Amino acid sequence: MSKNIGIMCSSNKNCNLESRMLAENIAQAISKTDFGVVMGSGMTGLMGQIKEIFSENQVPLEVVGVEGDDDLETSVGDLKVTAPSSFARTEHLYQDSDIILFLPGGVGTLSEFYSMLDYKLEKGEGKPLILYNEDHSFDLVLKDIKERSTKGGFIDPKALFDFEVVNNQKEFDQVCQKYQEEKERIR
Repeated sequence: MSKNIGIMCSSNKNCNLESRMLAENIAQAISKTDFGVVMGSGMTGLMGQIKEIFSENQVPLEVVGVEGDDDLETSVGDLKVTAPSSFARTEHLYQDSDIILFLPGGVGTLSEFYSMLDYKLEKGEGKPLILYNEDHSFDLVLKDIKERSTKGGFIDPKALFDFEVVNNQKEFDQVCQKYQEEKERIR
């Protein structure tokens, strides 16, 4: 059984160059593994850029869109799935991924992260959630979770341990290697 990395990231066409380069490096690293990829349907911004890399490298790609969204028709992907709402799309992305990576993004990416973290806490699942924070795009999220758990008591403190933070390509490669080895043991 093949493992999939879910990738949540920006589809905004105005992403900065630093984020674009970061996403390209990550996509190239993932392309060298035998993981499949699960993503939203956007073909712009970081999302479109890394889908093109996966397509060029023949990485198996599942794309999940929302009913009535034209992006799904134009998106590259081996499997295209339609969900009735953005909430259902997020759930589908979570369910079809074995590892979930969050690259820089906006409201949609943050919504997906908080929704998936909440789901993971509720269900007690061990599915890895990884924030790629080389450009510090998740610093405020990390601060918010820490403050809400330590000062406010609004978030269970174990939430701080229910995701991993990687800060550079080397750390990401190590995480990929760890899950790749895990995948090999399961076979």
